[in-house]
Amino acid sequence: MELFSSRNLFYAGGLYLLAITLAGWGFAVGRFNAFPAEQLNGIIEFFIDQPNPDAPVSVVEKITKATLEEKTVRGEAAGFIRHDDSFVDPGFLLMPRYSGSHKQFVIELVRLRDFRVLHQWVPPIEEIVAKLPEPLRTGHNTRDVFVARHPLLLKDGSIVAHTGFGPLFRIDKESRLMWTWDTIQPAHHAISLDPDGNLVVVGNTLNNGEALPSIGKELSDGNIGTPLDGYFTVSVETGKVLRRDHVAQILAESGYESLIYGMYVRNDLDDPVHLNDAEPVLFEQAGIAQRGDVAISLRNISTVLLYRPSTRKVIWLRTGPWIAQHDVDVLPDGRLHVHSNNSSPWNSKRLRKFSDVYVIDPTTDQVERPYYKVLEELGTFNLTEGLSRILPNGDLYFEQTNSGWAFRASEDGLRWEFVNQTRPDFVGRVSWSRYLLPEEINLDWLEANQGEENEWN
Repeated sequence: MELFSSRNLFYAGGLYLLAITLAGWGFAVGRFNAFPAEQLNGIIEFFIDQPNPDAPVSVVEKITKATLEEKTVRGEAAGFIRHDDSFVDPGFLLMPRYSGSHKQFVIELVRLRDFRVLHQWVPPIEEIVAKLPEPLRTGHNTRDVFVARHPLLLKDGSIVAHTGFGPLFRIDKESRLMWTWDTIQPAHHAISLDPDGNLVVVGNTLNNGEALPSIGKELSDGNIGTPLDGYFTVSVETGKVLRRDHVAQILAESGYESLIYGMYVRNDLDDPVHLNDAEPVLFEQAGIAQRGDVAISLRNISTVLLYRPSTRKVIWLRTGPWIAQHDVDVLPDGRLHVHSNNSSPWNSKRLRKFSDVYVIDPTTDQVERPYYKVLEELGTFNLTEGLSRILPNGDLYFEQTNSGWAFRASEDGLRWEFVNQTRPDFVGRVSWSRYLLPEEINLDWLEANQGEENEWN
């Protein structure tokens, strides 16, 4: 058989032309996004976002699972306990908690003057998770670890929450699923409303390995990847993601790349900043902050900042004296409230005796610790998670997430406390509750005379 027969040359020529055609097509796909670039990118992004089944269980997952049925309660407390009989609390509590009777997280609206549950939502976990691709139905997106974090109550009685590290969802007052959001990227930590009535949700706004034009290539190619964290602006009506703001871009555009790449972050190389709160300012004027600015908390570098989306600039930033903080709020007078965990999440240790609350004036950098005495006496400690709120009369609402414990206190002592007891000597976890002032809640959707005493199990 001749090597250079006309038949062989014909086949060789055909293969050569096919190779040239495929090479040209491949160039067009990569350079000009020709078909099927969009389809291929979707497939690639999907697999990039998949969890690693061999990865170790996170600290948060361990704490969640342990707390459900293995954590000893605080003393003999169970449910709500009143400590100040002379005080009647006018507010409400929106409490997401593990229920022993339901064997899952529920959300309850509690009237604090008499500790009566006015309404209960039971998230349809299986229906929410079914919206996810099969490989994502793991971790926080399972019944065992599902937490219905930081629920937001809307005017029609519906609730927006997320699974802890998974999809944002909305359920109506009858706990029927209304929507899950239109991305497979996970939400985590805080949920807020912006001045336009859109949701602001902390989550992973970047994919692994995704580059940002605001960050120099010599930095992003280093040993530490670009932080995936950011916050989403989401339509409350549809769950559609309207905008994504990336932490790395916010810091880099204001000259703070060193806070991403210049910090020693122990073993948290994939999470160098750890965004846990992005809270829009709703006041017309609050000190140096303006309506529409966003207060941001970055736990792993103990940094809080004020960001102005309209100019894409950080207008104020400070690292410490708080340590590994969660929850930053802008107060009506323009000062900032910071919930300081004072912990080392990497090795599960206390760095100070107790978790504390700081108040700082960004115009003067003056720092106060108004609840030092009572929090020290109570021995508060959040290894991870946790939140607090300074109330108009100066009292403090405080959630110790990992222990299923929440309370209201003055500077002198407890007004009331709540322990989420699920069975004798054990508690279920709570997950970012909300204290609501009377003017912050609309109960028109609530049926008359609804509500029962709760057995707290």
